Amino acid sequence: TTSAPKGVPATDRIELRSADAFAQVWSVTPADLFVCALPLSFLFGLHTATTVAFAQGAAVLLFERFHPVRVLEAIERQRATVMLGVPTMYAIMLEHVAQTGKLYDLASVRLSASSGAPLAVTTRNALEQAMGLRVQDYYAVSECRPIFSFRADGSEVPAGSVGLRVPGVHVRILDDGGAEVSAGETGSIMVRSPTLMEGYF
Repeated sequence: TTSAPKGVPATDRIELRSADAFAQVWSVTPADLFVCALPLSFLFGLHTATTVAFAQGAAVLLFERFHPVRVLEAIERQRATVMLGVPTMYAIMLEHVAQTGKLYDLASVRLSASSGAPLAVTTRNALEQAMGLRVQDYYAVSECRPIFSFRADGSEVPAGSVGLRVPGVHVRILDDGGAEVSAGETGSIMVRSPTLMEGYF
């Protein structure tokens, strides 16, 4: 943040609408088993990796802290279907596999997502080649979740993209004067959504 930390109040309505939006684009069902090795003090762990699952009747493998071997073994043993993590977590799992040569059966994972920072294309490609994980970025912020996302139907997302606009979210990209920018130009993202916060605390 560029100033003092700001609390984002999350109403029940916003939480449930957000969970429904994620579930819609990721095709979450009660048959899914999510992996959550993220801190629950942040929305990525507390909301995306748990509430999204629970709202659809899915289960969650909850870890006290991230450890690559424990997570990989649990995915293999429990046949987890959804893996969510930050780029560093994926890089550490990749490094473990590269150093030990141990292969894990991760075929049950139908969806693996990265957020919190951009996932390097080289890391993404290495994960797919070495571990069979097709990890994709999406874009959300505490103030509005989600905004852009890949789809669970396997549709291709260009490298460097965070996917398509989520249904129900309206986005405009404006320059400093408030005019819409042309494709390829830089601007500020303006968002209107049913999952948008009502104001800072």
